[in-house]
Amino acid sequence: MKYIFSLLLLVFSLQVYSIGPGELLGSKSSVIEGVVIDENTGEGLAGVEIKLLGSDKLIYTDFDGNFSFENLSGDKYSISAEYISYKRKIILGVSPGNNNSSYIIKLKPVDKSGPQTKLPVSPKA
Repeated sequence: MKYIFSLLLLVFSLQVYSIGPGELLGSKSSVIEGVVIDENTGEGLAGVEIKLLGSDKLIYTDFDGNFSFENLSGDKYSISAEYISYKRKIILGVSPGNNNSSYIIKLKPVDKSGPQTKLPVSPKA
């Protein structure tokens, strides 16, 4: 009898831990994922800073430009993408989903063809 009770307790414990505390309370976590690409070339950008505005969540894209925020509530978020030599982009009203909401963020390179300052050249002595 003690063996059966221990076995039932073990099975019940495994089921509780596999479900997770969030699912026991009825809240499911959601995911926002996507990729950041160069608007001109379509190549993924590695190391782009992705922020969920209004929170402390911050991540960087991987080598292919992919990112993923997990364990989010069902609220709407605004995403900010910043990268050196590219214009900052903000996407408003992003909703995480249980089916992994996926976004493509296209960053535009900063225009380098504008006026540039020339340094004065000093004559050789």
